[in-house]
Amino acid sequence: MPRWVSWQVRDEFEIARKQLGIEDTSWAYDKLLEIVARSHGEAWPVVIEIAKRSSSGLVLRALAVGPMEDMLCSGGGDYYFEGVKRASEECFNFKRALLMGIRITWPGSEKIKKLITEIGEESLRDGWNPEL
Repeated sequence: MPRWVSWQVRDEFEIARKQLGIEDTSWAYDKLLEIVARSHGEAWPVVIEIAKRSSSGLVLRALAVGPMEDMLCSGGGDYYFEGVKRASEECFNFKRALLMGIRITWPGSEKIKKLITEIGEESLRDGWNPEL
């Protein structure tokens, strides 16, 4: 695991500040966006690892509305179907991020949109609602 991933998860406050536009201090988040732009295959395991290690709602939301949404909306959403399904079953924080920040109104994979909707409905049936 690259050192910058650990730094990003450990220093959640700085990422939240970046997400809120208060100050541009999160080089790790910028680095993750660079990796997403370069290679979704390389970025996907990093995104999952960040979700596993972080419990900050602001970080998970930033992860969702940035890297996760970019990968799922880029036309390759079907490619991630099994990965999204597995990660949301195995990692509560991944599921939180998914439901906190991914819009299902974007043009993209209908299969992924349906899966996200089903995960949301299941969470509501279980009595859990992500912080919005």
